[in-house]
Amino acid sequence: MPGVVGVASVVGNLSRTSSRVRAAGGRAVRAVMEERVTRMKARTPVDTGALRGSGHATGPDFSGETIEARAIFGGPAAGYAPPVHENLRAVHPVGQAKFVESVMLESEREFMPDVAARMRTELA
Repeated sequence: MPGVVGVASVVGNLSRTSSRVRAAGGRAVRAVMEERVTRMKARTPVDTGALRGSGHATGPDFSGETIEARAIFGGPAAGYAPPVHENLRAVHPVGQAKFVESVMLESEREFMPDVAARMRTELA
């Protein structure tokens, strides 16, 4: 039957392309989150430096069509991260409350375009 020849090859190519795009998407999401974490660190209150030093990006994590990366602050060295982040009444000589949230809200509209730009560059 004409037209059926090569279907397996086409399906294989599509699968490889899909894997390549998915991997590039993961790298792009992680890289953009790392850029955001750098901005967050600049806003993180500093006393000993442990809280600022604890900031890092994780991921990419894949779930179906979703690619996720996270900004993490705190952990064993700085378990006080949530109250420092949330306390709007605290006056910090360096940094501010909502150091994570403010960066994410300010850059919300840019996040996906930044991911797309990184992917275009990588896949070109």
